[in-house]
Amino acid sequence: MENRYILVDYENVPVKSLALLQGHGWRVKVFLGKANTKLSTDLAVAMQSLGERGEYVRLHATGPNALDFHIAYFLGQLLAAEPKAHCFVISKDKGFDALIARLAGEGKHIARHASIDEIAEFKAAKPRPAKAPVAATAIPTVVPRTATRRRTPAKPVASAHDANLDRVLENLAARARSRPATLKTLLGTIQNQVGKDQPPAEAQRICNALVARGIVEVTGSKVRYHLPAVSP
Repeated sequence: MENRYILVDYENVPVKSLALLQGHGWRVKVFLGKANTKLSTDLAVAMQSLGERGEYVRLHATGPNALDFHIAYFLGQLLAAEPKAHCFVISKDKGFDALIARLAGEGKHIARHASIDEIAEFKAAKPRPAKAPVAATAIPTVVPRTATRRRTPAKPVASAHDANLDRVLENLAARARSRPATLKTLLGTIQNQVGKDQPPAEAQRICNALVARGIVEVTGSKVRYHLPAVSP
């Protein structure tokens, strides 16, 4: 198996733990700028446990992008010595991307990530949060009325967001003398209004809404309407 290296730009990403790397044979180089005088205890202990596979590279000079240039230098040396090594630069600095793209184009195994847990191996192993189950909305079936008691007419106004219901209401209001006389033909009319591409459940939902509002009264298979006609 080829060696796998992680080069940490500690000045840019102050990594505090190497827990994900334990037991996987990774080699780690932590690059420290002159101002990086403190390390987390977890990182120091983890680096010590890596033995010769862990190394600190500390800069004593300062300057614009000094640490980045050193990382690029070490990366070039490493790949020249081990062309098949897998290398990962841990930094949020996108300035590395042009170099990494060039090396990747030459067939080198290399990538940049903003954190260790973004490396594909660890990202795939991270458990995904379970999605909350979506409760199914039951569509009630229209229960035919057995009584013929006349209901008080309801104002035929649909919710502003329910375009299908609005369309059906407008059509029924305009058909004062030719409204469907049976539940079956009413459902067919509703289906035609909402479109054949809509499932039958949508027509049933709208029919239920009409009944619930008192606009349609169902007795057996017959329907009656409490809906005024639209004035010409």
